[in-house]
Amino acid sequence: MLNAVLDVTLRQVGALYGLPSEVYERAGIAKEIAQNLDVIALCRRKTNQGQDNIHYALAVRLRATGAVDVLFPDRNNWIPYAQAGIELGQIFSLVRRDRNYLKTVQLKGINLAKFAADVLTQVGEQPTLVLIEADVWRNERGEKNGGQAWFQLKNENLLAKRDILDFQHVPGHACVYPRDDNKLRNLLGIIRFRTGDETTQYITNRQAWNENSLARDLIRLSGFYDTSVPELLHYFSIGRLPKTQKAQDTSTARELYMIDSQNDEYGVNIAFKHQQML
Repeated sequence: MLNAVLDVTLRQVGALYGLPSEVYERAGIAKEIAQNLDVIALCRRKTNQGQDNIHYALAVRLRATGAVDVLFPDRNNWIPYAQAGIELGQIFSLVRRDRNYLKTVQLKGINLAKFAADVLTQVGEQPTLVLIEADVWRNERGEKNGGQAWFQLKNENLLAKRDILDFQHVPGHACVYPRDDNKLRNLLGIIRFRTGDETTQYITNRQAWNENSLARDLIRLSGFYDTSVPELLHYFSIGRLPKTQKAQDTSTARELYMIDSQNDEYGVNIAFKHQQML
């Protein structure tokens, strides 16, 4: 009962116990930025309802003051979090009543790319960080439109295009935005992250990490920086090896890439709990 009450009175209305700006300052962000920083997360949900495939996205903005706003695709204005819940329900209610609106909640890859481009080029007057998942946003497979999404989010493009936003293929934009473009003047950066099946199930071997010691630390909570790619921060953490993986946890297997094997031991057999990559 208590959890239900807290859910209704706090989470559902976007209430916070403190100011996000306080957290930002403790994280080492300069005070003048922390007190004004907006953090925007691009969120996506794909599910099946009966015979219909629902694929929808929205953007959520957390302001330094604790205010939470939401932006829907094809909308120009951010609205308060509490109001967004009602409008989202109205959108799907309309779709249920009138099948002509079904496509508005069946977004294709190119629709996702346009939404991302719209959000990034309209960040507002405050310094802003944007968070986006790698999965699907970078490429949606099997679509009739060739899986068009935001290809810049692919691994091979991250470093090469770090100083531009490439939306040449996106309707309404059809260009490359340089870092100093006026529309991006308050965009501090974009953080692409991996979740769920997108997290890696292995680490690089000792030679790549320039270290001769055995990978004993992988049985505990561990964090790593990869310096093999200059000018691009590559960090990941591993919670620990699952207890069910003990039989596969050998000194040989820990040193292997996922696709490597040695003496009938395979790197792919080693899995980790709670792995994160940035």
